[in-house]
Amino acid sequence: MKRALFVTTDRYPDGDAGSVRTYALAKALQSLGYEPTVIGMGDTTHFEFKEADGISYSSFRLPSTDIVSRVKGRLQFGKRLKKMLLHTDSDWDVIIVSLVSGKTMKFLKKFTEKKQIPLLHDSVEWFSPEQFSLGRLHPSYITMDRRNRKHVDTSVRVIAISSYLENHFRSKGILTSRIPVVMDTKQIPFNKKTDETKIVFTYAGSPGKKDYLDVILKGFAMLSDTDSASKYELRIIGVTK
Repeated sequence: MKRALFVTTDRYPDGDAGSVRTYALAKALQSLGYEPTVIGMGDTTHFEFKEADGISYSSFRLPSTDIVSRVKGRLQFGKRLKKMLLHTDSDWDVIIVSLVSGKTMKFLKKFTEKKQIPLLHDSVEWFSPEQFSLGRLHPSYITMDRRNRKHVDTSVRVIAISSYLENHFRSKGILTSRIPVVMDTKQIPFNKKTDETKIVFTYAGSPGKKDYLDVILKGFAMLSDTDSASKYELRIIGVTK
């Protein structure tokens, strides 16, 4: 059986949207005959491997939850990953990576080249400087921008969540496939309750600073004409009042 390693700083197996996507991609590869393993930053497993829904995973998060430990855990993520890959007998057929530092990406490119196995980058974000108070000087913006412009090159294959990211990486000559939002629909109960006479807009998730939900609400509030407004419906799912 082929083996696939997922490397992410998301809170796998649960905790954020990235974890949901990693889980779905892992299950997809599992259905194709791969044995997936996930290295993440979810609740600590004390660096041991556990299993969730048939997928082996381990967290590189330190047991303590104080701010110093969280920062230390992030900084040492690449070091622990390097130690695991270089000092274990595990053979991997493919490595899929998302949201790691440039230093970690550099190591993985060298490692996969030496092992002659493909390295895939799951690309799901590209921030805009307007989202941050410091603009282009914000560390999160700098990290993401460097990843998309520099660290992901032709030695890496890309899974892009959007056509925008797909076009960007393809323009650089990078082998890219677009896989939008993925989920196991069989596990989601569904009852259609949509008014066929209306155009329904849906926002699902937890709005952060980069999700301008307030602007969306103001836009709908501008529909003053009763007849016009009655044609639309806005649904917000996943947040409290």
